[in-house]
Amino acid sequence: MRWTHEVTIDGEAATVYDLASDLARWPNLLPHVRYTRQREDNDTWEIGYARFGFPLRCVCRCVAVPEQREVRLVHISGPGRGLAERFLVRNATRLHYTCATGRGSRPQQRVAARVFLRPLAVQTMEMIDLLATAERRATERGSTPKA
Repeated sequence: MRWTHEVTIDGEAATVYDLASDLARWPNLLPHVRYTRQREDNDTWEIGYARFGFPLRCVCRCVAVPEQREVRLVHISGPGRGLAERFLVRNATRLHYTCATGRGSRPQQRVAARVFLRPLAVQTMEMIDLLATAERRATERGSTPKA
């Protein structure tokens, strides 16, 4: 199974990438993310989030590739275990998201992708759009956004 979503963002590519790749800031920026905790190996993150009012938790391996403006998350535990997510900033103003399961994916993965990850990814991208747009507009006006 593979699902993609793309939005046009009215902001700078570097800002969009910074917002997508800085997991430590996600709880302050994204209303559905309750907490993030970086593990000792620095590539693994525990992420607490809410969907339908239910608290959920997952552990993901995160790889940020700044030169390609790409962020990859691989779920190693939680409802989406085995799912791979990818955020990619394209052409300076396009944020592209992909969620994929491997061959022989379990029904649990498909349900987790449809019910949890898709809506949360869309919500994440909408918030990144709002924040990047606010930062661009604040920069144009000579002020600093409060995000």
